[in-house]
Amino acid sequence: MLNNETPLPVVLSIAGSDPSGGAGIQADLKTFQSLGVYGVTAITCITSQVPGNVVDIEPVSTNSLRSQLDILFNEYHISGIKTGLLYSSELIEVVLSSLEKNNIKAPLIVDPVMVSTSGTRLLNNNALTLYLKDVIPRSTLLTPNLPEAATLLEMDLDSIKSPADCANILYQKFEIPVLLN
Repeated sequence: MLNNETPLPVVLSIAGSDPSGGAGIQADLKTFQSLGVYGVTAITCITSQVPGNVVDIEPVSTNSLRSQLDILFNEYHISGIKTGLLYSSELIEVVLSSLEKNNIKAPLIVDPVMVSTSGTRLLNNNALTLYLKDVIPRSTLLTPNLPEAATLLEMDLDSIKSPADCANILYQKFEIPVLLN
């Protein structure tokens, strides 16, 4: 199904690829299908992982990501966007500039993927500032896990009293709805 022939809302996942299908764009596409929307993807990284074990992360080039986003924005009416692993400030800047260049106003769900469930760091240090300054303020829903929430709040994970308290603090800080996962 191409562009205007697609009868379903089109939702874009901008994230990493997980060969096991348990995370990243593969998991997003499964979710999109279960919700009755047509999913398209822009891949930020190729990962070598299985549940509980991330072995390698290879980011795509900024040109590759820009090209993926440009063709999708030119060919589809995007009804919603979900971000996952953005990996670096360079890739984040490509996403932000592409959204602006193409005047994309679709709702943006931000899953600030920073650390895998096995504890592997998935986000370069230089990218956190861009998340805080430019990505999160643009989002319509923030979906961190507890370790990511603690990072966004610059808090020690052990100091978080409950998930509900954490979500409330995030909401107060960013004034964006929060769904902890």
